Amino acid sequence: MNNFLKNIIFKDWQYKLLAFLIAFVLWMYVVGNQNLNIKINVPIEFDNYPVNLKLTGNFQNSVELLLEGRRDIISRIDKNNLKVKIDLKTAKEGKNNYILTSKRIENLPDGIIIKDISPSRVILNFQAIKVENKENVKE
Repeated sequence: MNNFLKNIIFKDWQYKLLAFLIAFVLWMYVVGNQNLNIKINVPIEFDNYPVNLKLTGNFQNSVELLLEGRRDIISRIDKNNLKVKIDLKTAKEGKNNYILTSKRIENLPDGIIIKDISPSRVILNFQAIKVENKENVKE
């Protein structure tokens, strides 16, 4: 019996080791190429904030993204570096509706698919503020 086990384990050990290494490499390849879905919260950043307007009321300051991609790419995402940018250059007094698309998301690595953005739009309410001109102020 003892001789039988030695023959099973140690006979042609080089081939057995090679087969094990090939199986391990193939397993790592398959696991690395699996697609994953993750949900992450991403902050909203505003660009070109108008000086004559101020935000009023409640507004969304982050969105939830559903991302899909290979496991190795997903694991390298820097969640602190992702952001949604909204350009307020065309903002006007009253309600402003901004649709959130993948073009507004910055620092997303290649190979990642955005499956969902929730909410898909942000409504910002602006109110005009009085801007004092220092040249017109008399002392």
